[in-house]
Amino acid sequence: MADSIGIMEGAFFVSKNEILKWVNSTLKLNMNKIEQACTGAVYCQIIDSVHPGKVKMNKVNWKAKLEHEFIPNFKILQQAFIDCKIAKNIEVSKLIKGKYQDNLEFLQWIKRYYEEKKSSCDYDPITRRNNCDLEFANEGSSSMMNGQKKRDNSKTQSATTNTLKSQKSDKNLNGSNNINPNVKTLKKDVVSNKENTQEETTKTLRLLSKEKENDPVTEKIYDGKY
Repeated sequence: MADSIGIMEGAFFVSKNEILKWVNSTLKLNMNKIEQACTGAVYCQIIDSVHPGKVKMNKVNWKAKLEHEFIPNFKILQQAFIDCKIAKNIEVSKLIKGKYQDNLEFLQWIKRYYEEKKSSCDYDPITRRNNCDLEFANEGSSSMMNGQKKRDNSKTQSATTNTLKSQKSDKNLNGSNNINPNVKTLKKDVVSNKENTQEETTKTLRLLSKEKENDPVTEKIYDGKY
């Protein structure tokens, strides 16, 4: 039967509002978002209501708020599927992410299964779950948003770090182009003064060279410099 419910089956056209109303009525819960089913607890109890005693309800964690806490619930659900011979693959890795579409489709499927297989026995959902409630219903959505926000912040910080590294690298490569203009002017003046000094010295030596031939004193000065 499970395999016969295809994607075009009427079950997959049930609205989210109808799904939420059905879950809350059947299990006496106050679930207000489809994504809250990602803990696996709701799925476990729906199957338990169809096959009383086949699900280890005493081990279902209704307080689960993180992905690694959801997984044990899905293991309980998978074992119940095996025991009840339900031929339906449970895509745990997708469901625990809390994505709307994945959980909506699984709830649509499980609702159809419930309608075809539900037990005629009286079922007390509150007693079966030891008066526990779906705590994730009140805090789960914000917790998941905070988790996503932390991941986004981490990505932003990483991108900023990479940008700073790139800018630093460019600065090192183009260091010569970033010299202070005053330093450039000073270097230019030093070179110019050096050239002027050399030119003046050369002129002086030339004059002394001409005068030494006629003046013994000048000749001594000239020879002393050399």
